[in-house]
Amino acid sequence: VGPTHHLIGHPERGEPIGAFEWTPLADSAFPPEQQSLWAADSSTQTSILAEPTHGGRVVREDAATRMARQRSQWFIKRGMRWTSQATTMAHTSVLVHGGSAWTSLLDGETASMQAVALFHNSVFGGILRNAYAAIQQLGRAMLHISAIGGLSCPEFNAETPAAAKAREIAADRFDELSNVDLMPFAACIEDTNRHQIDSTVAEMLGLDPSDNNVQAMLDHYRFLFARQPNVHGGQKRYLKALKRYRAKTGRI
Repeated sequence: VGPTHHLIGHPERGEPIGAFEWTPLADSAFPPEQQSLWAADSSTQTSILAEPTHGGRVVREDAATRMARQRSQWFIKRGMRWTSQATTMAHTSVLVHGGSAWTSLLDGETASMQAVALFHNSVFGGILRNAYAAIQQLGRAMLHISAIGGLSCPEFNAETPAAAKAREIAADRFDELSNVDLMPFAACIEDTNRHQIDSTVAEMLGLDPSDNNVQAMLDHYRFLFARQPNVHGGQKRYLKALKRYRAKTGRI
């Protein structure tokens, strides 16, 4: 787990702490050398592949050098809003810093991290995150940096045939699946792109996604997840989606 945003820096006109002062890239005349996935933006961060949000100006040279060595292409979201945000883990095409919303994950081999990113953005990962994270208000699941390392995930980097197969599947599908547009996680029962991720992760876990029983299981898991009060947050559009699902399937 990479550094806290307090070490990485501060937003423009914020409390002057950390190595860099960060400004939204949309406000920059040219792309700065140091970039960060600093902020969460539900309107643009709708796929696993994410773009940097901020550019940095060095304010402490020694600290900036240390922080630059801890850049990553893999990030986990600290404050997840199921009702508006689509991804719990993101990938960037180049090395960037983390920030206040996204914390970097370091030193993972590419195929293993591809598997981890797909898992956490599947219904399996959603269930685990919602059970593990701190709930401060409905619709949110907060992770403190000290808690990130304890979030459960299959050991995709293990030297076993099963883990090797999972990495092979993830590497084969990641480019395609990391680019698909996803609905907010709370809409998982109706998000066919999320269903593709779920099926791929099921295959990574040794299940056969062509088996109707496996698809029925995934369908049921999505329903159980989406009906959690902390997931739908009491919002009418998600309650209506659950009502449509119940009418279609007969589940209660």
